[in-house]
Amino acid sequence: MKEIQIISSKSEIHRYLIGAMLAEIGCGKVPELIYNNESKDVRATEVCVAEILHAAKNKEDDTEIVLNCGESGSTLRFLLPIVGALGLDAEFILEGKLGERPLEPLVNELMAHGMTIEWEKEETQRSPYTKVCARGSLESGNYKLAGNVSSQFISGLLMALPILQGDSTLRVEGKTESAPYIEMTLAMAGDFGLEIAEDKASEGSCLYHIRGNQVYSKGEKWIAGGDWSNGAFFLAAGLIGDEPIKVMGLDISSTQGDKGIIDYLKAFGGKLDVADDGIIAYPSELRGIEIDGSQNPDLVPVLALIGIASKGITRITNAKRLRYKESDRLNAIAQVLKTIGGDIEELTDGLIIRGLACSGENTVGGRLKGGEVSSQRDHRIAMMATVASLISEEPVIIKDRESVNKSYPGFYDIFI
Repeated sequence: MKEIQIISSKSEIHRYLIGAMLAEIGCGKVPELIYNNESKDVRATEVCVAEILHAAKNKEDDTEIVLNCGESGSTLRFLLPIVGALGLDAEFILEGKLGERPLEPLVNELMAHGMTIEWEKEETQRSPYTKVCARGSLESGNYKLAGNVSSQFISGLLMALPILQGDSTLRVEGKTESAPYIEMTLAMAGDFGLEIAEDKASEGSCLYHIRGNQVYSKGEKWIAGGDWSNGAFFLAAGLIGDEPIKVMGLDISSTQGDKGIIDYLKAFGGKLDVADDGIIAYPSELRGIEIDGSQNPDLVPVLALIGIASKGITRITNAKRLRYKESDRLNAIAQVLKTIGGDIEELTDGLIIRGLACSGENTVGGRLKGGEVSSQRDHRIAMMATVASLISEEPVIIKDRESVNKSYPGFYDIFI
């Protein structure tokens, strides 16, 4: 049995780095953060937080700070309202496809509450926006966002609004997708002593009441939990490969929504042992299921692959937001799995996947044929293709394989 120690949660680290920074600014307390994740996204937040901290402590310099977000959507979307709340002028640098991902709903709310935000485009670049310039101070008041665009917009405001002078509300209209990520943000805020009241309506909308003049204060030491989003790929490998895999470091009581991978894998028929010292995934006979992709979008690539390895048909619906990730993920999933022999149909908002037992036209003896694929520079797609090699007759060769560095630099070394 192979044993793997999973890296720390990228999603948690983003939030606690910002909380620790605001605690140091607000009350001079420097919490200790313990984590093991050297991904590009984490590094982007580390560097940006350091720049903001320095600027907040030296406001007399009155200079615009430059914040390179790399390709990290969390870094950009969380820190835009934060710099406004701190009254700092900042130039955000966007790389890769980050400039193509949705931002306007958040920008519109920030501009309606005191900030001036300008978008810059370099005509020679592929991305429509390469730079976002934010100036002015964010003001308290009544904010409104749709729940089905990005939970990161909501999280960014929930982190920023408590430190404004006045009270605020944030109304989230309609069903909130990726809701567990907002719960993670609220948990972080509570750990730092903030109070945010939440009223949920029956139709799915939500109203947050945020008292102003709060200070990030509590907390002296925080240890990051293991990353469920990345751990999901190794658990999948245990189910479809030839030997059990034990993944250590995943906390079943975590606020991370992607711990839902356990329920999905069990629904497929996967054999799992969940214990305090790790989760063991055993080679299993799997069957297709129905999946709502709205709450755990980062799991869709690995779930699609599990569908390929299952008997029958797997349907993934309500996943349109995946078209605005590091790649058009619905298209990327379909293209990669088709190229190596899978039977998969791309829909407007999802996928229909026919498992190996009911396709077979492009397969070899009940296995995928393998071949060369493009990750479309998307870390989740590269990981999916890597795990797919376990059920492929020939090797799977991945273009832009280094895209995994966005979230898991050591992924290939551990997988091998």
